[in-house]
Amino acid sequence: MAQKSEKGQTLVVLALFLVFVVLPLAALAIDLPSLWWSRRTMQKQADAACLAGAIADQNGESVSAEVLANLTANSVDPSFYSPNEGSGTGLGKGIEIAGGTIRVALWGPTLSWFSQIIPGVTGWKTGARARCQEGLGGFLPLALKEWEGPKSRILETAD
Repeated sequence: MAQKSEKGQTLVVLALFLVFVVLPLAALAIDLPSLWWSRRTMQKQADAACLAGAIADQNGESVSAEVLANLTANSVDPSFYSPNEGSGTGLGKGIEIAGGTIRVALWGPTLSWFSQIIPGVTGWKTGARARCQEGLGGFLPLALKEWEGPKSRILETAD
């Protein structure tokens, strides 16, 4: 038989479980699709800017002006690409045009509705990178993901 001092323990445990487990999981379930959508949108913007620069180069126009015009036309916040952070394959944010390569890297905050209830989380940041490489007869008018991992090889054996 429960003593009077033990009444209400389940309510306290349930309240703590709700606050520290259920609410943060619900916040992630709501915010992660928003983060995914933001990342996807940024990737499209980076790809479009890179492609616009490659086309401008083929037409003999200013590559940097066309990349900036495309980012502005797509309503990209200038703080997402300025100032440059890093260079080459390590470009984390910015625009780099050098050695037959156009690189566009966007990085910035994304909308967060509920994740702020998680202790220590103030919001999310996401980014996207695109690269156009000068190839056969000029820049290839394609925005392709760059493979940076080890190349795999299939070994054939003689029977």
